[in-house]
Formats: sequence, C-alpha cells, structure tokens
Amino acid sequence: YNNKIIGFMLGFSGLNAISNEKSFVMKTIAVNSNFRGLGLGTELYQRVANIAYNNGFNKLIGALIHEDNVSYKLTKKYSPIVISEYALYTKEVQNGSIW
Repeated sequence: YNNKIIGFMLGFSGLNAISNEKSFVMKTIAVNSNFRGLGLGTELYQRVANIAYNNGFNKLIGALIHEDNVSYKLTKKYSPIVISEYALYTKEVQNGSIW
C-alpha cells in the first residue's frame, strides 16, 4: 500500500520434513494492525495456497497457530485437521551459554 508492505506470509516446502506427501507449510502470516479486518489475511492465504497448488503441492500445513491468535480464525475457515500440537519455550542466553 503506497509502496509499503502491509502484510506477508512465510512458508516453505514440507516435502519429507513433515509427511511423505508434497506438502507446503504456511508458517507465519502478518498484517499491519492498521489494515486488519479487511480480508487481507484471507487474500494472502488464498494466494499462497494457489501458488503452492500450481507448483505441485497437494497439502497445506498451517503451523504455529494458537487458538488465541487471529491466524487461528483464518485457518479455521478451511476446516483443517489438527495433525500435531506443541509448545515453544525460551531460554535466556548469558555469556554465550544457556547453562
């Protein structure tokens, strides 16, 4: 919008990383807070899905979706099947060591 990025989606090939199928992992989606609620997330999701399909991917995997996150609402529109659940953790690094 006016030569500024207002949204993006990060994804990668999941071939052999997650399943034996040619899957595409939709990892992260973000829309500038000033432009949320306008359907841009849905548009990004659909465009990336079409690009993946046109490049031979037969499965989409939505990763890092938390039920309190807006991206969950977007993904839920497409009636996904939950294949895995996990949590992320953090650890401070001090003096180049985690110990």
